[in-house]
Amino acid sequence: MQDQLLTTPLVPEQHQQLSQILNDTPHGPDLVQVDGFFHGILSLPRAVMPSEWLPELFPKTTESINKSTTEVEQLVNLVFRYYNRVVGLLLQEQPEPNLDGSLDQTERWMSSFARGVMLDSSAWVALRNSEVGNRLGTMIFSYALGTATLPEAWFVGQPPELLEELREAHDLTHQVFTAQSSSENLEMLKTLVIGTRQILKPTRSTTKRTSHRAGRKIGPNERCPCGSGLKYKRCCGRP
Repeated sequence: MQDQLLTTPLVPEQHQQLSQILNDTPHGPDLVQVDGFFHGILSLPRAVMPSEWLPELFPKTTESINKSTTEVEQLVNLVFRYYNRVVGLLLQEQPEPNLDGSLDQTERWMSSFARGVMLDSSAWVALRNSEVGNRLGTMIFSYALGTATLPEAWFVGQPPELLEELREAHDLTHQVFTAQSSSENLEMLKTLVIGTRQILKPTRSTTKRTSHRAGRKIGPNERCPCGSGLKYKRCCGRP
């Protein structure tokens, strides 16, 4: 029953509940940031397991959170169900960034989207290898600079003036977001997600969602070892 619950879409009241829990969680992201982060990791050329993205999404929460086990389980349950909402929309190539399009929310969403894409350095290489991808990648990683220190791997083989290029791209994108209406910002984010996914699709489509335990095959009805709480056939073992 637990795997069925985790794939059940959130109703509006639960969206509000998740938003409130996130706002009450010390050092945690808000719902706009969660939404951007999920769109980022789901655009990558490989499947990112919950065991990897949960600590990245909540890096300090486990150190400072003062909640009961039940409250933590409730938070994780709602976050996974929200994640599956984004998965469903992207499988249909119909991203729906969950924000109002204001400048503040748009830039927080962008920064979190960039953090998500940052998890795989091969994404940077793929984006830099095409003209359109280069423009998207520059915009994405210019926002990553503001939220995290980019590892050296991102700059291998890149020109020394790359940092200045990223700073200029951030300023230019900020000016665009400022000048545009909220609805135009939302459309721009949708285009960003679709473009990023299309450029990374060749590598993503050939990456099987697999996870193994040494020495034995995982049964389709067993809990997935990635930690999602789903059955293997509904998670990493999904065709």
